[in-house]
Amino acid sequence: MATSPEAIPGELSHINSLLYAGLDVLLLRKPGFSAAQYEGLLRGIDPLFFSQIMIAGQPALVEKYGLRGLHMSEAFRTSVKPDGFAGNGYQLSTSIHTEQIETWSFQPAEQHAVFVEVQHVMPSLKMWHHLILGPVFNSISKPGYTGRLQEMKNIPANTLAIGGITQYNIGRLKPMGFCGAVLLGAIWNDPFNAVPTYQSIYAAWNRT
Repeated sequence: MATSPEAIPGELSHINSLLYAGLDVLLLRKPGFSAAQYEGLLRGIDPLFFSQIMIAGQPALVEKYGLRGLHMSEAFRTSVKPDGFAGNGYQLSTSIHTEQIETWSFQPAEQHAVFVEVQHVMPSLKMWHHLILGPVFNSISKPGYTGRLQEMKNIPANTLAIGGITQYNIGRLKPMGFCGAVLLGAIWNDPFNAVPTYQSIYAAWNRT
């Protein structure tokens, strides 16, 4: 699950409740946040769960707080040398979005490749613990952001789906080859029901 890019009333309370309810991994992502602002969020999360937190674009905080790993946006990935972080003992993930990609063909999954068109910015694809690909369905949090699942094939085995995922459609992802999903709009559009919503989606995933 990813945090909302926008402020959510009582967000830290909801995050802690989700983690206590069994959320396995949290992607802490707040575009525009400074390291100090991210630290403010971390101080509000039970340290018991730090090993389950991926954080976006803050490698120093991964090491300082013993977080699970570092998430690199496309912009971050193209501005640094991602392979410089590969041997640091924590997980790496990155996002691959599709709005500017015209050819929807994956190279064979066994070659650990993603879109042909993005290989020039994807050095050493094997170093990524997870790739996050979307939108798979019509986005809940971004109206007009259209899902493209029907155009995806040969999805690499370490790929997580994002975009418009609910308990009613998550069952389509595992047969396509996705190893999991990143939830966003389904959770944060109704934060007071975050825990039961997460549990319903998780149960639907396990039924497939």
